[in-house]
Amino acid sequence: MDIYKKLYELDDEMYIVSVLNGMAFGNSYLDNLRRVNELMPPVDYLESITRSNIKEAIAKGSQLEIELFKEVTGTIESFKPSFGYYTELVISALNSNQLLSTYEVADLLKTRVLNYNCQLWTADVARIIEPELSADVVITREVLDGLTTLLQGRRNNGNDKD
Repeated sequence: MDIYKKLYELDDEMYIVSVLNGMAFGNSYLDNLRRVNELMPPVDYLESITRSNIKEAIAKGSQLEIELFKEVTGTIESFKPSFGYYTELVISALNSNQLLSTYEVADLLKTRVLNYNCQLWTADVARIIEPELSADVVITREVLDGLTTLLQGRRNNGNDKD
């Protein structure tokens, strides 16, 4: 089983979680609904970031940067985004503008796995969840909630490791 071979599409909400996680160290934004919801309105702008427009998107003062900065940061109310934050967000969006592997889906669950004290590495989680994901599944909050329940059940049954 190759946890990097199967690729999955994300719904908009999980796409935003992936973008935010790309900027986070050691935690997941999966259950930080306030931050996720702040970035839902400009999701189309974030999804428009490509390798061909990334340099213009982060070039301070360019037409694209001015438009994106206004749209992307204009919905954030929990803090005042800096240009540095915007730049990290745009780069993370570029990296999230692709299908995710099973390993990356498991990474979306990292905070929940830690909270349930499953004592599993992300690769272990990916190997457990991979058979549960059909090739055509779109990753949604409901899918991740089901995978969390699966992992929690394994922990409760003493099946931490394969």
